[in-house]
This record gives sequence, C-alpha cells and structure tokens, in this order.
Amino acid sequence: MNAILSHVFLKLLNGIKLIIYMKIYVASSWRNQHQQEVVELLRKLGHEVYDFMNPPAKTGFQWSEIDPNWKIWTPKQWRKLLENPIAEEGFNSDFNAMKWADVCVMVLPCGRSANTEAGWMAGSGKRVFVYVPEPIEPELMYKIYDGILCSAEELIMQFTPHTCIDCISFGECILQGAKAENEACEDFDFYNKTLELTDKSE
Repeated sequence: MNAILSHVFLKLLNGIKLIIYMKIYVASSWRNQHQQEVVELLRKLGHEVYDFMNPPAKTGFQWSEIDPNWKIWTPKQWRKLLENPIAEEGFNSDFNAMKWADVCVMVLPCGRSANTEAGWMAGSGKRVFVYVPEPIEPELMYKIYDGILCSAEELIMQFTPHTCIDCISFGECILQGAKAENEACEDFDFYNKTLELTDKSE
C-alpha cells in the first residue's frame, strides 16, 4: 500500500478521484542543452523532479570541485578520488534520488553516468523513458526501456497527469504505459479497494 501511495495523490472531488503524479529522475549530461527544459516541463505538469544540476540544498557534483586538472588523472587517481568526501556526497545525492524516484527520463545526448543510472533504474523495476530531442546515433539496446520519446509533445503526452476514476482496466494508459492486453494496473486495483473501504465506512 505504501509503495502505491508514494506516487498517487488522493483528491476528493465529487467522490474519490486518483490523480497520478510521479517522482521523476532526469538523467543526462552537464553539457546537454535540453536537460533544464525537461526538468521545467515535468515540474509544470505537477511531478516531483530530481535535477542533478541543482539538487535540494546544494549544487550539483562536478569533478572540478575536487581537482581543476581532473581530466588528466590516471585510472588509479580516479579510483582513489571516488572516495573523496565531495565525490561521496555527490554520489549519495544522485543515488538516493534514483532510489526515491518512480521513473527515469534519460535525456540524450548523454554519457556514461546517465546510461549507468538509467540501466540501474530499469534493473530495479522502475520505468525508464529515453528522450531524444535531436538526431543522434541509434542504439539497439535502448529496446530494454519502456519507450523512446522524440519530441516535447510526446514527452507531455507521456507524463500528463490524468484522473483514473473512469478507468475500466483495459486500454492504453497515457502515463503508466499500459497496453490493451494487460490486466488491471496496481493503481486500478488500489482504486477499487479504496472505493470498497469507503463504501463500507459510509
């Protein structure tokens, strides 16, 4: 029940409606010019969004905070400096947000960190969407993810919050990505149980 409540906001309006908002981790690169636009767009849609460039109460991690000459480190120096307190703090901030989030949006182009983050989240059973706002070299293994979004319009369609009061279990679900062959999603089951409890208490 708590896992479901973590990403479902209950609102009373002419009876019970479920308005689904997500906790989203946006994975990308510091050099990506689209990352901040994606963060802003998703927040405008009402979702909670982790922004690695501007994490809560701190600035985002950059190797230059440890050493301005980080680009010429040897592999052994790099391995050792992963234990630096600044690196530890940056890692914990991002990794805790990955565990907190329901969904990952990986904004291309990006590098090793974002691909590692998206892969870990997919392996943890979280939904991952790849956002490709500009032409880029194709990648076969992105088939493991839940979808590839190619425009701001598709991103908005995928993450527009919706009310589930009229959901009848089958059919396309814009936010959750349900398919016609699927049975009820966990939110649908929770919605029905909530109605049952409400009816019994009245």
